[in-house]
Amino acid sequence: MLCWKAVRDRYLPAARHASSHSVFTRVVNLMTGELNASHVGFWSSNTSDREWVRPPKPHNWAAVTGHLGVRFAPDMFRVAAVIPGSPAEGKLHVGDVVESVDGRRLDKETRLEPLLNLPEGKQVQLVVKGREADPVYLKLATYEQVRDLIAEEEVKAVRARIDASTGGRVGYLAVRKMKPKNYQMFEEDVYSRCWGKDALVIDLRGNTGGHTADWLLSVICGGDHARAVTPGGKAGYLFGYWNRPVFSKPVAVVVDERVFSNGEMFAHAVKTLRRGPLVGRRTAGGVIATTDVNLLDYGTFRVPGHGWFLFDGSDMENNGAKPDIEVDQTPADEEAGRDPQLDVAVKTMLDALASPSPAFRPRYAR
Repeated sequence: MLCWKAVRDRYLPAARHASSHSVFTRVVNLMTGELNASHVGFWSSNTSDREWVRPPKPHNWAAVTGHLGVRFAPDMFRVAAVIPGSPAEGKLHVGDVVESVDGRRLDKETRLEPLLNLPEGKQVQLVVKGREADPVYLKLATYEQVRDLIAEEEVKAVRARIDASTGGRVGYLAVRKMKPKNYQMFEEDVYSRCWGKDALVIDLRGNTGGHTADWLLSVICGGDHARAVTPGGKAGYLFGYWNRPVFSKPVAVVVDERVFSNGEMFAHAVKTLRRGPLVGRRTAGGVIATTDVNLLDYGTFRVPGHGWFLFDGSDMENNGAKPDIEVDQTPADEEAGRDPQLDVAVKTMLDALASPSPAFRPRYAR
């Protein structure tokens, strides 16, 4: 705390005598950079300082770069793939050659992106070679929407590969954010996709944080505490007693250096609660609870409200969750379609399943 006050006091004269919004903003950003704290920042209210402000929220008339929902081959504008669920699905097909967009003819010198800088959701007209008399009309998607669709397809492919390699014994769930929508998907998938699985791999890589880590933990940590036995002697648990989805079987969590904030808290908690092994690389080390403070008409300052610490006193800030099993994943691995981190996590679960659990024998009171 004294360090923060000392840094502030050193920059205070420069901030107090700043001659403009841009100078004041630069001073504040120099100060926060020296503090080297995650989640901290300053956003000027002066929108003329384009370099320093948070981008304005888009309106329905604001231009964004739209996406057609296809991947083009290197040779001109020939469709190499159609992204499932995108506006192009069912309208464009692999091999189609797009000749024009809204009347603008495409050639090898054309840059497509400027032609798609339009209001969000705008419809465009495409002319496809061989179908000139029947133009294709597409409502543009955003890049964020298309990234989500691509991620869904990647998850489906990974899930199919794991099912095939484990005989359907190991489930796979990817959690990219700690948001209510992602939690809802996780909760649903525990029942719809992991029902009957003997183990689960949770892929946390690239998780940008949020606030629902404890919600997810309640699903994988609220396990059974007893055994219910049928008249025929079959032992298990009455899942209806939980009143929510619960996965109580072996779990492994895959992490990397892109896991941040509340995603890291989830990873730390999995280790603290000894719920299962972490596999991959140490997480980013950016864990602070913050709040926004308005500085009159100068802008908004995001400042720390709470620090997060492990039971042994270790600070989570600048101290990412360290995997139990460290596995590198290089750009060369990704280019070649290899995923050694996930492979190790799956093998770890198969090894755990290969170790027989002590047989349960009910002892009836007489």
